[in-house]
Amino acid sequence: MKLIKPVLLSLLAVSPITGLSAPLTIPDNYRQKLNGPLVDQGDVFFAQVSPDGNTAVYIADQDTNGVAELYSAPLGSGDVTKLSDSLVEAGDVWHFEISSDSSTVIYVADQDTDDVYELYSVPIHGGAPSRIHPALDLFGDQGVGDFRISPDGNTVLFTADFNASSETYGLFRVPINGGAVSPVAGPLAAGREIENFRISPDGSVVVYRADQDADDYLELYSVSIEGGLTTKISSGSSLPFGNGVEDFKISPDSSTVVYLRDTFVTEVYSVPITGGTSIKLNGSLPTGSGPFPIGNVQDFEISADSTTVVYRADQDDDEIYEIYGVPIYGGASSKLNSALVSGGDVSGFQISEDSSTVVYDADQDDDGVTELYSVPAGGGAVTRLNRNLVDGGDVRSFQISLDSSTVIYRADEDEDNDYELYHVAIDGGTVSKVNAPLVEKGDVSGFVISPDNSTVIYSADQDADGVKELYAAWFGSPETTLIVGFWLADIWLEWNFTADELANPWLEATLWGWKADPDGDGLANLMEYALGGDPQVASIQFVDGSLMGAELEIVDGRAIVRYPERSDAYKRGLNYKLEFSSDLENWSTVPPRGFALVRPSDYTPDVVGFQQSARRWNATPDRHFVRLRVSLTPLLLP
Repeated sequence: MKLIKPVLLSLLAVSPITGLSAPLTIPDNYRQKLNGPLVDQGDVFFAQVSPDGNTAVYIADQDTNGVAELYSAPLGSGDVTKLSDSLVEAGDVWHFEISSDSSTVIYVADQDTDDVYELYSVPIHGGAPSRIHPALDLFGDQGVGDFRISPDGNTVLFTADFNASSETYGLFRVPINGGAVSPVAGPLAAGREIENFRISPDGSVVVYRADQDADDYLELYSVSIEGGLTTKISSGSSLPFGNGVEDFKISPDSSTVVYLRDTFVTEVYSVPITGGTSIKLNGSLPTGSGPFPIGNVQDFEISADSTTVVYRADQDDDEIYEIYGVPIYGGASSKLNSALVSGGDVSGFQISEDSSTVVYDADQDDDGVTELYSVPAGGGAVTRLNRNLVDGGDVRSFQISLDSSTVIYRADEDEDNDYELYHVAIDGGTVSKVNAPLVEKGDVSGFVISPDNSTVIYSADQDADGVKELYAAWFGSPETTLIVGFWLADIWLEWNFTADELANPWLEATLWGWKADPDGDGLANLMEYALGGDPQVASIQFVDGSLMGAELEIVDGRAIVRYPERSDAYKRGLNYKLEFSSDLENWSTVPPRGFALVRPSDYTPDVVGFQQSARRWNATPDRHFVRLRVSLTPLLLP
């Protein structure tokens, strides 16, 4: 007996990974080396995964030792494409960002002039890179400073000096594929700089940190992403004690900026993004022998629901760093970690995407031994996540999956100084190793979880000691669990895709999954299966020459919609449904007035395995749109 999970054609959400009580098992075909063959002494330096989770982009000296270039590798395909163009002698690619729609990579490189760093745009799967702004060597020897892609993926913002006669930096915007450059803020006075900036998640406001008003004293300013009047939003002493603003973040709801300010000590504040009164968030810091506090806030995070700030500080005892939660608009702070052993500190922390949990690493139980813990964001019982560590072992880094279910961490848990990757549910449970066996003295050096929560991308000298390469390991669960050969839908998949393709989880989204459209004809595989199409050949025509889908016509004042339906639809678990709309936005299964079923009929000439279903109603002057939806329904077969 087998229960098939229903899959709506229109469903776009990815199934969440759930915490596993049983050990995680990753088959060999759920693993992949991503980079191409490396030149002698070549290494992979840095990598990111596209927001759609389908492609890894990385920097490596893959072809020429000591020359860092840019590459992309679709997960599951094994194909590697060089993205960067030919570099000037001594040129390198230094950094990159991927657009939110996963189509474009923006990278910074001294590609055309050595030591002049400029921005280039290139399609993620390859093409001709293009510089997106005027050549900066025309304005001196300074290159681009900070840069970011706007949340909608249409615009790149960057800092640069376009003044050939003096060193004056400003913030500019340009279309992602190049075009006219427009000022957003500045240029500032000669010698002043915009240190860094962030774009609000809603894409409307830019907040930047600069010594705009006082040399070498950094404050925060906000400005519309379109440019215009800037507003100083940080506040503090009128005298520039300390370094000013050291760090800042924008809340996910784009309403608030949280920042660290250094005066006599570093403390954390919040302020409305368009300006207003700054509120100190941390509690009173300890004082020394003098009148001034001596503690400091080290870092902070904002919860995804924009209600809470978690910060790390020596708030209760000097030089003993712990984590505290506080409402974003101020209030009493509460300590989140458990009591620390003498000499213990919290080293780092993250807040889960659902804002429910804080994960932190600390030498909480044994001084000098860093372990991993989780705690409810509002406080409560603390759970240790890692297993007992080997003597000398530590947890070095970790990441929470975006669905808030899982933590991946890097530790020398089994052998001292042999760093590997481990998987555990965020609330604790069985710990499983993620990486493949490493060569002797091999280590995992870094990792990232894909945005779809299915894959860990990691760098390691896994195959050869001292050679850092890029690998992927699938640890998610496919949305449907089909056993090829045991059901009619499985048989259809087996006919149309190879066994190797069906065994490759990274190809589900783009090739063999029910929502995939490998031939690009606008019909997902589920619709191809329901209407007798070929998923590998682009066509929207049914075998009798009609359109593959629903057809609407008006005959003698009657609206009639016809569509093909498999004669054995029930045995195949297929459910055909018409949806109606008057505006192409709001759809309903409620039919127009006078709707009636016309008995299914055979095609003339006969179409083997199909019948034609029809619905009709009295035509009216009102507009009506009709579309056909297909789903796989739960079906029990012996």
